[in-house]
Amino acid sequence: MKNIFLSSFIGLFLSVSLLVSTAFETLNAQNKIVAISIDSMNVLYKGLDNPITIAIEDVSSTKISVTINNGTITGINGKYIVKPANIGNAIIDVMVDGKKNGSKQFRVKSVPDPISYIGGLSGSFYASKDQLAQFDKLEARIPNFPLNLSFEVISFELTIEKS
Repeated sequence: MKNIFLSSFIGLFLSVSLLVSTAFETLNAQNKIVAISIDSMNVLYKGLDNPITIAIEDVSSTKISVTINNGTITGINGKYIVKPANIGNAIIDVMVDGKKNGSKQFRVKSVPDPISYIGGLSGSFYASKDQLAQFDKLEARIPNFPLNLSFEVISFELTIEKS
């Protein structure tokens, strides 16, 4: 038996699937509902495009402008992409005609490092040459992560110890 250790260098986010939607609603000074909704969950992730939806009751989306204190926010007509710059918190402010109508603070987290798997196994394991030859793919994923991220393994290192 040989001890096989696999370490991967993972890169290139290929896709992000959205799972749930949460919204924050508040009344502004004019008693209109301001809704700021992260389309994926109640947290923003550094390094990812975080889609959000913003709306104000009885206000055309073309009259709404938004700012963020941690990163960038781009988009139009109520649909935006937030790209946080730092881990911690981010505050999104919503304005109509230059006047602040609402704001919401969100937590900003980092995406955990993916783990490499070969034949469904990860880390150090024992496999014979014949068993290793049967493994059909090397993949990387983040177990128990709420977003469905896809990764491409761009290189890996395989160490074989003779016993």
